[in-house]
Amino acid sequence: MYKVLITSRSFGDLNRQAFDILERAGIVSVKMKEPYHPEIFSKLLEPCDALIIGAHPLEEDAVRGAGNLKFICKHGAGTDNLNMEMLRKYNIQAAHVPGVNADAVADLTFGLMLCLARKICDAAHDVRKGGWSKHIGTDVCFKTLGLIGFGSIARKVALRAGGFSMSVQAYDPYLNQLPETYDDVRLTDLQTVISTSDFVSLHVPLTNDTYHLMGEQEISAMKPGSFLINTARGGIIDEKALLKALQTGHLAGAGLDVLENEQPGSPLSHMEQVILTPHIGMYSAETINKVGCACAEKVVAALSGEPVENLL
Repeated sequence: MYKVLITSRSFGDLNRQAFDILERAGIVSVKMKEPYHPEIFSKLLEPCDALIIGAHPLEEDAVRGAGNLKFICKHGAGTDNLNMEMLRKYNIQAAHVPGVNADAVADLTFGLMLCLARKICDAAHDVRKGGWSKHIGTDVCFKTLGLIGFGSIARKVALRAGGFSMSVQAYDPYLNQLPETYDDVRLTDLQTVISTSDFVSLHVPLTNDTYHLMGEQEISAMKPGSFLINTARGGIIDEKALLKALQTGHLAGAGLDVLENEQPGSPLSHMEQVILTPHIGMYSAETINKVGCACAEKVVAALSGEPVENLL
C-alpha cells in the first residue's frame, strides 16, 4: 500500500474531496500538522512513496533518507523550493499545478490595485476607529496596467483590467506574440512597461534571472506616483529599494502578497502606502479545493504508472 506525506497546511482543510481521491486509490495519506521542522519532516517522509509539498524547504538529507520516494507534487504553481537537479539525482519525478489558482490570484491582484488606488483599507480602518474623514484616492479605470510576465495569472488580470477600460501592456521574454484572445494587450519591452505604467504587476517565477528583477534601477525608472503589485514571489523585488522609493514618494504605493522573508516585522508593514497580505493569493475556498484535488490526482497517476501532466 502506497503512502503520501502532505505538508501543505491548506490541503483538504475545507472538505475531504482531495483525501477521498487518495483513499479510493488505496493510498494512505499522512498530513504533517506541526510547523515545518527538518527533523520532524525527514522522519515523516522516510517511509513515504509520494509527497505533496507546501512552501517549506526540501533538503537533500530528507530526500536521501526517503528510500521509497518516487514522486513529489507542489501544492500550487511556484516551484522555487524544488531543486530539480537534486531530485533527478535520486530518480524522483516532480510536478506542479499551474493555472489552477489563476483566478484567485488574479482577483487578489486586482483587489490590491483597487484598495491602494482608492485608499479603501485606510478609509475602512479610519471608520473602525470611530472616524469619518474623507480619503481621496485615484481612479483605476482608464489607467495603464503593465504586466511583467504573461502566463495564466497575468492573462486573467488582463481580462479583469478590460472591464475597467485600462490600457494593458505586457513584457514576457518567452513570448513573441500574444494569443488572439488578448489582441487588446500590447506586448512590449521591460523598460517600456516599467516606465510608462500607472500600475506594474509582477507575474514571473522566482529564478536566478528574476531575483531582484525590480531593483533600485528598475524601481527608480517607474513612473512617478505609480503603484507596484507583487502576488508572485518576494525575491523578485529588492525590498530595500522599494522602501526607499516609497519613503521619498517616488511610488504612490505597493500591494504585496509576498516577501523575500515571509514573517512579521518587515519595515514595509509599517508604511501607510503599503498593503501587505500574508501570501493568501490562492486562499479562496474554491481554489484551495481545486489545487488539493489536482495534487491528489497527480499522485494517484504517478504511483499507478500513468502519465502525469505538468512534470518539471
